Amino acid sequence: VRKADSTKTRKVRTGSDPLIIGSIGRFSSEKGYTFLIEAFSRLIEKGVEARLVLIGDGYERALLESCVKRHNLSQKVEFTGYRQNAKQYITEFDIYAISSLTEGLPITLLEAMEARTTVVATAVGGIPDVIENNREGFLVPPCDPAAMAESFFRLSKDPLFSRELADKAYDKLLRTYSSRQMAEEYIRVYTKCLKVTY
Repeated sequence: VRKADSTKTRKVRTGSDPLIIGSIGRFSSEKGYTFLIEAFSRLIEKGVEARLVLIGDGYERALLESCVKRHNLSQKVEFTGYRQNAKQYITEFDIYAISSLTEGLPITLLEAMEARTTVVATAVGGIPDVIENNREGFLVPPCDPAAMAESFFRLSKDPLFSRELADKAYDKLLRTYSSRQMAEEYIRVYTKCLKVTY
């Protein structure tokens, strides 16, 4: 994976470009990477030219590498290992995938929104509070590679719709999760606490 420059604009992927799906995290069972690899395999079986980039490391790496080999995907899946400041690579992806079985609010979700990279994520933890399905990204059930693969496939066939989802997610990030918005929320909380105290 190449390091990408930070930018506020993204070009629309053309139909001839390979679809680049990426994810960042530790390789542990709760991250659901085996389901992501299965979903990617199903996408390839549909005839889509695509690559999967997994940034991170962890105790499941050998298992995941074995899963990739079993699906004959070694030429299409890249394990980069741990990378410092990994978020700088998100702009290289057409789709940012979160396959977690459990989550709080993943920071990488907000980073993908900031990078205007389309999100496909499992509907767990705080993720559905941030992403509205079919409006700012796609939400799928956990442990459901078929649903994730179908989302990948739809986005691969409609780059303009994919860009529309990413732009709406970016706009929502600015409205709801910008540093100014969060600072104003902190002020409201502190003011309320002071009124209660005094």
